[in-house]
Amino acid sequence: MDISMILEDLAIASGIISVWFSKKENIWVYPTGLINTMVYVYLSFVGDLYGEATVNFYYTIMSLYGWYNWMRKDSSQERLIKITNSSKTELYAELGFFSAMYLVIFVALTFIKNSFAPGAIPWADALASASAFTAMWLMTKKKVNSWVWWIVTNIVSIPLYFIKGYNHTSIYYLVLLVLAVIGLIEWRRKAIINEAYLDPIKIVIIGPESTGKSTLCASLAAHFSTIWCREYAREFLLKHGTDYSYEDLLAIARGQLKLEDEAVQSLDDAHSSLLFIDTDMYVMKVWCEFVFEKCHPWILDQVVERKYDGYILCKPDLPWVKDELREYPDFETRDKLYHHYKDILINQETPWFEVSGIDSMRTANAIHWVETRIMKNDKCSLTV
Repeated sequence: MDISMILEDLAIASGIISVWFSKKENIWVYPTGLINTMVYVYLSFVGDLYGEATVNFYYTIMSLYGWYNWMRKDSSQERLIKITNSSKTELYAELGFFSAMYLVIFVALTFIKNSFAPGAIPWADALASASAFTAMWLMTKKKVNSWVWWIVTNIVSIPLYFIKGYNHTSIYYLVLLVLAVIGLIEWRRKAIINEAYLDPIKIVIIGPESTGKSTLCASLAAHFSTIWCREYAREFLLKHGTDYSYEDLLAIARGQLKLEDEAVQSLDDAHSSLLFIDTDMYVMKVWCEFVFEKCHPWILDQVVERKYDGYILCKPDLPWVKDELREYPDFETRDKLYHHYKDILINQETPWFEVSGIDSMRTANAIHWVETRIMKNDKCSLTV
């Protein structure tokens, strides 16, 4: 059997295995990839594919760097590099890098073709090479767009190698094209999760008492496989009694935000990026002003500083349920508080939604709003 065919089969096998590991974000992408790239350096020179030979030499160097970069850890032994999308600035850098590489390789290959390699195909070889250069650079940084550039490389390489007589390699690039599409889908999903972890999505449920806030929080958290932050006021009043003072409301506000911060820290353990919160500082502000006709400056400061991604306002159309901690059995008072909350939400910029009706209807409508308004805009729809 021809040595070139044996080497080609070895390169194909190791290349497919390497891309499979890459799709899975497995460090073995690089050891197996090194076998592939070194073999193809040789085969590309033999086939007058000088651009591809240069690419595979570049692959070899970048594989060593990527191996190192993927292995780096922080002080807590967490991997430093995670799968992420490119920012607008990074996208411009990618396009600039690709354009520069294409121009340089095209000019060089045109010279080579005219000088001593009439079999070279400058435009196609330069396109495959430049896109591959870009893809490999981005792969070392775990950027989702690396798969887009791999798709370009594979599409161009399929006919390029077929024309040169490397039929097995042409089929190999077809397989890689399929894997690249799958890799793009998987890495986009992982990027959503990773980026959401960096910036948790917080949705607050507010409204008067006995409007199903806690029930709705629990139902939403269960549906989205995440956690929710309970209302601290209930815990405080059960311990200290219902004869609360103005200063007690400040203590409740501080306790509420402490619970919220702890819940945010627990998102990683819950493998989620989405947090539902029962009560925020808007509620504390209304509570202070409604009962004592004034509000603590600290609470007002927190209203300004704390940022959320959405509010769900519960309408007081559920039957009032007697509870030792509840103060307003009359609908008029609860309706008045409801309109206080609604006025606040109307006059702020965070997206909000009003739910009404029976519990199941409230939950279904809230789920639909979170999925279509919050997740669509903030990319927080997935859990690990």
